[in-house]
Amino acid sequence: KKSNTDNLTRLALWLTIFLAGSGFCESIRAANVLQVGYASGRPGEDRVHMIVTATNDEPIHGYSLALTFPSAALQLTDIGVCGTHLVEHEPEFVAPQINNELGIAQLGVIIEFEAPTGENYLEPLAAQDSPRIIARLSFRVRPGAPGGYYPIRLVDGIGTPAVYNRFSN
Repeated sequence: KKSNTDNLTRLALWLTIFLAGSGFCESIRAANVLQVGYASGRPGEDRVHMIVTATNDEPIHGYSLALTFPSAALQLTDIGVCGTHLVEHEPEFVAPQINNELGIAQLGVIIEFEAPTGENYLEPLAAQDSPRIIARLSFRVRPGAPGGYYPIRLVDGIGTPAVYNRFSN
């Protein structure tokens, strides 16, 4: 038979674990993740829009994106930061590069160029926060492209010089 003291000790231990766990969960930050969205379009359709989102656990002062796409079916017409969560930060440097023959694209962004340790940066997100949009892509589906799934992939090391999918702080 267990005493009331044993039960109170167990209850106190359980409450301590629960409360410590609850406080710990609130302070967990989001992982550093880049993700490409999805879209659909018909052959010959212009302005098929797609987003790239990010979560981060450290301040971001800049980032680079490198992606591939099937150029036989898709033509990338734009990659940039218009209409993203970055617009309010007014990045000082945005460098898109598209090669429709090779089916590759890159985007380099520096939020604050002169003083990268300044106050203009993307703050860390909490684990429960939604990812933020950091890039928008616009595609044209080539006429005659057969129906199907055409993956847009983040791939490290493409282009000359090679570009990698990275955050900078």
